[in-house]
Amino acid sequence: MMFVVTHWETNAFARDHFGTKCIRALKHSHGLSTALFRESRPASLGGQETVTIQADRERFDRVMEHTCRALFFHEFGRKFTDRLFVWSPAFRYPNYEPDEQLSALGYHARQVLKNQAMRGQNQKAFWYQLSEKPGQLTAFRLMFFEGCDVYAASMPEVA
Repeated sequence: MMFVVTHWETNAFARDHFGTKCIRALKHSHGLSTALFRESRPASLGGQETVTIQADRERFDRVMEHTCRALFFHEFGRKFTDRLFVWSPAFRYPNYEPDEQLSALGYHARQVLKNQAMRGQNQKAFWYQLSEKPGQLTAFRLMFFEGCDVYAASMPEVA
């Protein structure tokens, strides 16, 4: 959650959320703030000084994968058991470059999802798209606070 609401492209709703709940959590937990900013680096975005943080990528991917599986169950009433690959343009390598293979996966997922409805009760906070066609690419797009995109996709296993 901390990563999502602090992502630089999110909306004012996320910044308000950060300004209340997340700041309160950081103030009350020295361990959390130490861990979060342990490997921070100065950065500049749009002429404004900020910092980058090292995210726990395995944990982020695991949470997003579980979220996709829950949404699939919500939509179709059955478990999604195929392997999922998670990608987000929010993540960069230390040189600020994206992962090319996962970027290509994100591109293909966007193509599959471009005509799918955006679902979600409060789309300023969260919406998602989902496409499942048996025997083909299954794709998810999760959008948090109008600026933190996450994609997940699965190809059917070849016997």
